Amino acid sequence: MAGKHKYAAVLAIASVAILVGGSLLKPKPPQDHKKPAPEITIMQAEMQRLQEVARRNNLRNLGAQFSSVASSAANSLLFLPESRQSAILAGGELLVPRAIGQLPTSLILSNNAGKSLRADPVIWHPGAPVAFMRPVEETTATPAQVRPLDSLTPGQWTVLVVKKANGEFLFYPGVYSGTISGTCGSIRGPQIQVGIPLASAMLGGGLFDTDGALIGMGVECESGPAILPVVGLQASLADTQRTVTASLESTLGLTIISPDDSLRLLLALRPGLLITRVWNGWPAANAGLEPGDNILSIDGQPVTRAEDLNPLLNTAINRTIPKLKVQRGRRLNTIPFSPATAEPALTLQRPAEGVVLAEVPLGSAAAKAGLRPGDCVLSVNGAPTELAAVRKKLTSGPLAPAFLVVERGPSQLGIYLHE
Repeated sequence: MAGKHKYAAVLAIASVAILVGGSLLKPKPPQDHKKPAPEITIMQAEMQRLQEVARRNNLRNLGAQFSSVASSAANSLLFLPESRQSAILAGGELLVPRAIGQLPTSLILSNNAGKSLRADPVIWHPGAPVAFMRPVEETTATPAQVRPLDSLTPGQWTVLVVKKANGEFLFYPGVYSGTISGTCGSIRGPQIQVGIPLASAMLGGGLFDTDGALIGMGVECESGPAILPVVGLQASLADTQRTVTASLESTLGLTIISPDDSLRLLLALRPGLLITRVWNGWPAANAGLEPGDNILSIDGQPVTRAEDLNPLLNTAINRTIPKLKVQRGRRLNTIPFSPATAEPALTLQRPAEGVVLAEVPLGSAAAKAGLRPGDCVLSVNGAPTELAAVRKKLTSGPLAPAFLVVERGPSQLGIYLHE
């Protein structure tokens, strides 16, 4: 019995030995000796070349888009031989660039076919850099679609398009970056910034978005060329026709106010309306009116409100010659206001006399009253000026009230100076 057990133990030990040996002697699986695939690399110079190719292709595409927009937009433009500038047809009216203070007159324009056509004034204001006119003959120009400024977003491409004498066009792409607030004659508001250097030949040109809609127009302001929103121009010029006061300025080149008690006391004014601005060459100036004149009556009828001046607006229609009674300083003058003086043939501007303001400190009482660098002071409280008197009035101690008449560009205006 003991022998059997010994034999079983030997078999068990032999089995374990076979299993261990087999495990150790088992052949290892074959290893994959393939080399890894090489990484694809692009040299820096090649990358720059590819980027440049992509950029050029993008510019070509943009250039083609700009040219297409300009070609379509040019159908809304006409050419002004007189000033060698553009005009824009928007709706049934023309937007025409004008020098501030220029008299209203009919103009001859050249359309797309090179044919001349006449346009007559519709809205023309002496302080505005643009006029609205209506073509008398039919034109082949296509009215531009107008969009408001807020349809643009910063970073968006725009195209300024101008007309040439031969009927061809030029275009200047620019990126819209926003607006700045500015003054352009009588128009105060946003001016469009697109990074395009403006020259005089670009005035009257239209600023279009990439859909071909008209956004702005190039005009000449006191500080230089600027692009104004077209929608704003339409609204601003329309306001010049809505009241008698505005009509007096846009028709006669005359601005009036009802003076307050302090100004009446300073100038010893009788009841009436005080003239504060006269545009050179316009009917009021040619009739002999000046800033500081106090209109007392027309044909014996007292003048106390703007509506009392309606007879001046009707002189050309009624062929009447109303007589104005005017207080000028301590004198009373009678001035006939005839249709002949309301439609002058020449623009006259006398040489500047007086004292020129080289600098007006920001925030000073003079600046707050409306004085600007370059203003030429012609009189103070009705008396001719000298350098010493003006310096004393503006710089010494507390500012005493004064009424200054200054020449500014193509107009003379009265400024009430007080703390």
